[in-house]
Amino acid sequence: MKIICDAICKSFGVGKQPRITVIDHCDAQFESGKITAIVGVSGVGKTTLLNILALSTVPDSGRVLYDGADSSRFNQSERAAFRRDIIGYLPQDLGLIPILTAEENIRLPLIIAGREDNSDSVLARQSDPLEIRDCKRKFPHELSGGQCQRVAIMRALATGPKVFIADEPTSHLDSENIERFVSLLGKLKKQGMTIIIATHDNRVSDAADELLYMKDGRIEKV
Repeated sequence: MKIICDAICKSFGVGKQPRITVIDHCDAQFESGKITAIVGVSGVGKTTLLNILALSTVPDSGRVLYDGADSSRFNQSERAAFRRDIIGYLPQDLGLIPILTAEENIRLPLIIAGREDNSDSVLARQSDPLEIRDCKRKFPHELSGGQCQRVAIMRALATGPKVFIADEPTSHLDSENIERFVSLLGKLKKQGMTIIIATHDNRVSDAADELLYMKDGRIEKV
């Protein structure tokens, strides 16, 4: 799926305080079957841009086109359905449900999509690339940070989305699991997935087909 950001703007403010511009007329393009890494120092708008691409945040102005479809024209139900069926999103805070086991967290997107399954079949499709099978019956509080991150990655991919968006996906992973994650990205790329990752990890950015540098709310090619 080809994604185009056209002059995206986003600002935030509270009460009468001056609004702070986070995304400033940002233009970018993301292609099917490619890994795009977005780099830049903290606070330049990477997470906000990913939230916009994942349809979790609405821009103040500008357009995001998904294979030509303008997301600003989606109504609420269309927006939710598109996000559910097309996009797999890994937020920086992971967002695991604490009262669900790892297996149940992975199953949740399938249940929401009306495609109830079990984690064995989900893991089998991907050959358990991040080696989480042994912790699938544990709750998030029983898992290490790295295990939680791997579970969250598999949950984002459970429905087989066309687009995978990830915010600092290796922040809690050790070197061995970073290698596994990069290998998984290569497989997803061959399947034609559009992959967009904000990262400070050189091992991930080195695996990218395109490197975009974000500064002052705008994107520049590296």
